Parts: sequence; C-alpha cells; structure tokens
Amino acid sequence: MILGFLLAAASVQPVTLLYSGDRLGKVEPCGCPKNPMGHIARQVQYLDERRAQDPELIAFDLGNYFFEALVIEDALREQQARRAAILSRSLERL
Repeated sequence: MILGFLLAAASVQPVTLLYSGDRLGKVEPCGCPKNPMGHIARQVQYLDERRAQDPELIAFDLGNYFFEALVIEDALREQQARRAAILSRSLERL
C-alpha cells in the first residue's frame, strides 16, 4: 500500500516508444543519385527529427534485421555479408 501511494505521488514523465522490425536483411534502393539507401535514410531522418522534438523518445528494432534466413547459400554469403555491414552502419545511426 505504501509503495502504491509513493508511485501514485511520483512525477512520471511520458516516454515515446518507436519500434521497427522485420527488415529481413533488405536494402532497398530509392533511385537517388547520391547514397541511394532508400527507406534506411528516410528512417534515420525521421528519427532524427522526432528525437529533436521529443527527447524522451526510445527507438528499438524488433529483429530480423540482418538476414533473410538462418541458412545462406555459399554463392550468396558475400552479398549477404555486405548487406549486413550496410545495415549495421545504419543501425548505429538509428
């Protein structure tokens, strides 16, 4: 009962949760002549703008970020590794 009273009396700041997920290792080009990262660049820009407006924003990704499947064919390993490296750099920005 005392804990409930203390929690009710405490000043609580609202927090905004923003999530994304199921990218499945995809890097979609947008056709831009410079840095055609498509949705990744737009997502970074959106989050930067939201963070400037809302310092209590917490953004996270639900997973399925780097690869389409758990098993990768030998012929596609290098391509998938390059995509994962690009996505890893973008995740740092996100």
